[in-house]
Amino acid sequence: MIISPPFVRPRNAGESDPSWVNRMMPVDINRDFPLNRHASWHGGVHILHTDRNEEGYDRIEFVRAIADGEVVSFRSPSSTDRRDTFPLNYDGRTDDGYVLLKHQTDIGENCSVVYYSLYMHLMDRLAPAIRAGAKIWRKDRIGQSGMVSETNAFHFQVFCDNENMLKLTGRTTPELDITRDGRTDTLYGDIHFYLPPGTHFYESVPNAASPDTYRLNPVHTSTEPLFVSMTFEKGDCTMVTRRQNTAAEALFDTVGEPLINTDVDQNDETAKYEYNLYKTAGRLYPQNPSAGFELLRFGRIISAEYETLTPANAPLWRTVSFPGGTGMVNLASSDIKKFSDADFPHWTGWRMVDGG
Repeated sequence: MIISPPFVRPRNAGESDPSWVNRMMPVDINRDFPLNRHASWHGGVHILHTDRNEEGYDRIEFVRAIADGEVVSFRSPSSTDRRDTFPLNYDGRTDDGYVLLKHQTDIGENCSVVYYSLYMHLMDRLAPAIRAGAKIWRKDRIGQSGMVSETNAFHFQVFCDNENMLKLTGRTTPELDITRDGRTDTLYGDIHFYLPPGTHFYESVPNAASPDTYRLNPVHTSTEPLFVSMTFEKGDCTMVTRRQNTAAEALFDTVGEPLINTDVDQNDETAKYEYNLYKTAGRLYPQNPSAGFELLRFGRIISAEYETLTPANAPLWRTVSFPGGTGMVNLASSDIKKFSDADFPHWTGWRMVDGG
């Protein structure tokens, strides 16, 4: 599933993906999701704009399609002078053009999701490509952002029905079930681990291929649930630990500093951790390196019907932060539950909310 923000501008030098997306989507705090300033339901967000010109062009900036799809319906904007009178001037001048797009994407094994994106309060004229049933490609121009209640902004919303929401998230409960591993038929993005209270952290592990702990020096035993996320990006591996906020149960605080390439082979300082996973798998799990690769990349064996680890309890030792320090943890332990971004873990901010 490849999605772009509805504004597309050049990225600044050194700018991260999240920072760039946030800059493309400045949200009006009075028209946020899920509530607006009147504390009533608001199904999307209003994205502010400044009538700026596109980079390198002497023309207005365009709102763009967030993904490949097709036009379900649209309304060409009324002339801008009509927004000065009722009904468009109902709470300040407002534009009335809109485009509704339908998208479909495969997110896993035999799992296809249909969702929609809505762009409202467009002005002047829509892009020539907007017509009933037309195919639209990601980043295609849709129209020009107009005004809402005297504010330069447009309404942006992404939604789907309950059936597709279940396919997308894999659950109907507010939080993820942490008593069992997450989905394997749909798996992507970061890998996440739930560490229950009583998880042991060790000072060091001389043999990363051995699950034995009887000769290891424990430095910490957890007394609260901890949640560890493993991110692979541009060859690096970053480990982040979170724990539940003591005052607000829906919030999770970062524990310590992110650990970047902490477990990289010290004999090869120039090596990129992610790019050497198969080499590492061959060294640690020589009997079945392909199974070892899955363990290193996903924290568990995904294709269990085809791959078997030897030994079956082969470990996945990683340096993990705990309150007050760091230690080695065998993340392959059956007590530790494994997930991916496809499970929308609540400790990273995803909660299923009933609109009622």
